[in-house]
Amino acid sequence: MTDHARTVATAVDLLNAGDVDGYITTLYAEAAVFHGFPPQVPPHRDGIAGFFRALRAGVPTPTSVPRTSSPTGTGSRSGSPCPERTPGNCSARLVPAGASRSRE
Repeated sequence: MTDHARTVATAVDLLNAGDVDGYITTLYAEAAVFHGFPPQVPPHRDGIAGFFRALRAGVPTPTSVPRTSSPTGTGSRSGSPCPERTPGNCSARLVPAGASRSRE
């Protein structure tokens, strides 16, 4: 597993355990600026942490599922998150525990 994949795996484990602050601080620099969130979400780490707390509160027992995607849009799931990662081909989503993880 690459250092990057290990970092993503650690962050996902923290988020799945409910440690939003650990997730945010593992993945993002203190000065990170976030784009693409609703206007009421401040674009810094504290704002994004609040967004993720609200997201987790709205999804019973959420689990983040890392997946990779190929240029054709199909995903693969191997034992580690995003092992073939190149910029732009890794994402994670939250699903209720026990729910289907398939997008089909």
